[in-house]
Order: sequence, then structure tokens, then C-alpha cells
Amino acid sequence: MSIQEKNKTEKNPIPAVVAYSKCIVRNPSSFDYHQKTKSKGISCIWLDEILNSSNNYLDQIIEPFQWHFFDNLSQCIPYIENQLREQNEIFLIASGALGYELFLTAHRLMAAIRYVYIYCSQVGLHGDWIKYYRQIRGVFNDSLKLGEKLKPDFEQVYQSQHEENSEEQSMLEITSEKSVSN
Repeated sequence: MSIQEKNKTEKNPIPAVVAYSKCIVRNPSSFDYHQKTKSKGISCIWLDEILNSSNNYLDQIIEPFQWHFFDNLSQCIPYIENQLREQNEIFLIASGALGYELFLTAHRLMAAIRYVYIYCSQVGLHGDWIKYYRQIRGVFNDSLKLGEKLKPDFEQVYQSQHEENSEEQSMLEITSEKSVSN
């Protein structure tokens, strides 16, 4: 195999063996993440080795919620599992390298998350692996473009949950009125 042919076949930014060996959490729990229930809340997670804060624009999009920051998989995966157990809809922003490791390591877990955004400076490195995951909403190196994609997704989920909660509240009020009148 020529060097050019070898380079064409090795487009992944991090070889899978290296990424897998770096990860501490090899077997996330056996919890069934694909339960067909309505989400009860929203959780906003940011996974990045370098960034530990967001800008005001991204904070305003997710109000009244806040970002939960993690810089490694061994802390982030249990948190994600807990949020899924609580039936929260997850919005995850991850750096390219940690996002790649997360999808390799916890693919069952990641299949249960509908909104994943890759935020990194080297957009081109991640084009090959992200195309295999439908829940990745895009790769961004600009917070404004990330926000443009995040905002309608977040508003749709937030509005849907608000409407469901209003309907449930109305049903509770009707039920309690019937029991008082009887």
C-alpha cells in the first residue's frame, strides 16, 4: 500500500484503539436508554477539556437552564446516564476529540441523545466520523453559528415540554374539580 493510499484510509482524527484505551469508562450501565416516554426536563451539558464557560449568547438561549461543564468522560458519562434515567432531554456540546471518544465509548448511551453539537476549532477533522451519527446537529467553530442551530432546537423542546406540562396541569384541575363536586 502506497503512502497516499494509506493516508486516504486513515482519515479519523484519533485512531479508535487509542481513543478507546484512553477512556476510563469502558462499560456504561445496562440501563435501557431508549424508553418511549416523554421527557420531563432539560439538561444542558458541555464536554470540553479546555472550555469551562460559555458566552452570554449561548447562556441566554438556554435560560432558565444552565450549562453543566465536564472536562473528561469519566465524570460526564455517569451524569448523562443520570439525566437519561430522570427522563431529561439532553443538549450536549462537545469538543471534537472528546465527542469522538464519547461516541466510540458509549455509543448506546449516545444513541439516546437527540441533540449533539460539536464545537471545535478544526471543523474539517470531524467530517468523516460525524456523518454516521444522526443526532449530531453540526460541527461549529463559531459560537454564533452554533447558537443559530441550538436556538430553534432548544425552543422546540422547551415549548413542547411547557405545553405538555400545561395540559397535565389542566387535567389535574379538572380531576380535582370533579372530586370536589362529588
